[in-house]
Amino acid sequence: MDVVDECRTVAGPLPGDPKLRVDLMRRFAVVMFLVGGAASASGFVITAETDDARTTQAIAAAVFVACGLILLVIRTRRWMILTSIVISIANVGGLIAGSEPLGIAPMGYLWPIAFTAFFFPRRIVIVMCALSTASLSVALALNDHHDLKLDSFVGSTASVWVVAGLMVSMNRREDRLRAELELSADTDPLTTLLNRRGFAPQVDRMIALERANDEVLSFVMFDLDQFKQFNDEHGHLVGDDALRRLAGILRRQSGRTDAICRFGGEEFAVAMPGATVRQALAYAQRVATGLHREGEPHWHLTISAGISVLAPDDTVTSLTSRADTALYAAKNAGRDRAAWYHGVMEVAPPFCAASGD
Repeated sequence: MDVVDECRTVAGPLPGDPKLRVDLMRRFAVVMFLVGGAASASGFVITAETDDARTTQAIAAAVFVACGLILLVIRTRRWMILTSIVISIANVGGLIAGSEPLGIAPMGYLWPIAFTAFFFPRRIVIVMCALSTASLSVALALNDHHDLKLDSFVGSTASVWVVAGLMVSMNRREDRLRAELELSADTDPLTTLLNRRGFAPQVDRMIALERANDEVLSFVMFDLDQFKQFNDEHGHLVGDDALRRLAGILRRQSGRTDAICRFGGEEFAVAMPGATVRQALAYAQRVATGLHREGEPHWHLTISAGISVLAPDDTVTSLTSRADTALYAAKNAGRDRAAWYHGVMEVAPPFCAASGD
């Protein structure tokens, strides 16, 4: 199964909550079955020419209505909806086998196939199309009154597979567009790091997990020192290059489970699950050293950092606020250093002095 098919089993064109997804599927299926029952009942009055054909139409109508009512009144599961689709395919086959004249009965396969293609992954669509093809071939073989069997088989089978293919293709394209939109909505376009919209939910989950496991979490705010002056001197294109380079340094120095964000302008934030304040301070030192070594010689860029550590009642907002307060303490102490709040505010020596550069 590829990524898009996997996504369709989880989301597809449906609401995110599994119960809401199944409920939407149920409502569509109920409407489809009740309308199918009405269409079959109209054939009983209008189309059927023999008593056997009218009996076939009546049975098909009863099966469709029964499926619709069952789905309407009972608590529905996904497998029940799939089972009802299989029943509908078999029911259309029975309708074709007993119809005289055949009329548009083979087009009845399009309804369950379109439904399946819209709500289910590709592998299930293929199975349902194959079942429809098998059902149609058996039904036409059993119908003694229809002469153009090959024409009906080819036309109906082609219609079923083409409609299924078109719907699957459109849904896959929709899935890709949705994934791209979600990614772009959560990503900073300049650095390709998370933006605040994508960062906050991740930190929320980290906080809940670390709290449940009684683990620590450190939160680091970075700010490029005097970046406005840097932009004025070197231009905004060079400033953008500096931001991208810092983003690369943050990625390389961060752990696999860390979340990195361009918080806004020249500010960046990193959430570090499992990291103590000392580990966060060492991380900030590595980032500052990397910026010093990887930046252009004439840049003379430095960075300040503020660190906070997860407290029992912390939220993303309070954790960020304390890190921001520590960041300003580092700047007020002379920049190019880190400060952290862990009961009291502490400020470290300058990064360049600590690195020996």
